[in-house]
Amino acid sequence: MKAVYVKYQVDPSFAETNAENIRKVMSDLRATGSDGVRYQSFRQSDGVTFVHSCARPGFGYRKGPHVLVRASMLAPATGLEPMTKRLTVARSTN
Repeated sequence: MKAVYVKYQVDPSFAETNAENIRKVMSDLRATGSDGVRYQSFRQSDGVTFVHSCARPGFGYRKGPHVLVRASMLAPATGLEPMTKRLTVARSTN
């Protein structure tokens, strides 16, 4: 199983809009069927830092990761580049 991790910050004035955009992405994923995609999004306690993770068996970048990258690109620039990492899952409960 492969995974992608993206962490970024948004301008405080855009934080709620970004959170709503994430809700829309999650709704779209549910509506189209996730096909084994496990997609999670987190908001850190500072209110402006967001973390997304996406994993799927046989990760082929067909569904999910492109949405993850698009979601992070919706955030206005803060002078900090989004941190993106590809990961290999060592163990999972799912």
